[in-house]
Amino acid sequence: MAIVDPRRLIVFLEDLEDDLKRTQFAVQDVAEEGRASHRAIAEVADRTMARLHATADEAARAMSDASAASNEASRVSSEATHASQQAQSALAAAQTALNRATAAEQRWEAFLGQARAWLQTAERALAQARAELASAQVALSAAQSQLRAAQNALSSCQSQVYRDSEGNTRYPDCSGPSSAVSSASSAVSNAQSAVQSAQVRVNAAQEERERAQARVTECIQNVAVAREAVNDGRRAVGSGERATGVAQRAMAAAESCVREAAAAQQAAQAARAAADEGLVIARDAVRLVEDSLVHVLQASRSAE
Repeated sequence: MAIVDPRRLIVFLEDLEDDLKRTQFAVQDVAEEGRASHRAIAEVADRTMARLHATADEAARAMSDASAASNEASRVSSEATHASQQAQSALAAAQTALNRATAAEQRWEAFLGQARAWLQTAERALAQARAELASAQVALSAAQSQLRAAQNALSSCQSQVYRDSEGNTRYPDCSGPSSAVSSASSAVSNAQSAVQSAQVRVNAAQEERERAQARVTECIQNVAVAREAVNDGRRAVGSGERATGVAQRAMAAAESCVREAAAAQQAAQAARAAADEGLVIARDAVRLVEDSLVHVLQASRSAE
């Protein structure tokens, strides 16, 4: 067995001691750096977790707001749909009323045409009856003149009474004038009957004309009423079309709001999920840093 030189051993031990001291100092430096890094990382982690908590809270509020907005948008969409249905029903009712008013206007215009034709016929009949009455009155006047002439002739004849040479009263033969008076009287009676008949026809024609005129007036009034109803129906249809357009636009806007609210709700849920995931990761990072600090401290103690 070789004998070791004590002087060489002493030098070796001194070198080993120096190496151990340098190692201890290095481990202590690493431990100190580890504690400083731990404090820095802890501060960063605290700030990060605070921000993540704030983000999570904000995401929760956003989710609540988005949920409320989604409910409100759904309510508005339902109301808009109901309003659109009502507007369409009102438009259909207005169109039906307009069709009925148009049909009524056409029907009363047809009645008015018939009434005017009736009035024209009644006016022609009245004019003819008045002409016949005038002719009968002329004939009656002529017959009355002839009767007066015949009566005058008869009176003149009857006044020609004389006495003959023997003193006897002699009466003229007035059979001719008497017959003429009878004929004239009969002619006057016939003419009077003709006048009366013509007057009856005139009265009837006047009544017929009055009825036709009343019918024309009634039809004119009803045509005016029907036209006003048509105008009202057109205005109602126009209003219904505008209301339907507004309701459809409102429904489209409400549906867009529903989609946007759903998207906002999804975005808020995603933000909340991301914040929760970030918190989990941050907590894991803090644990890893704490574990590493423990290992560094153990290594420092071991080195000492």
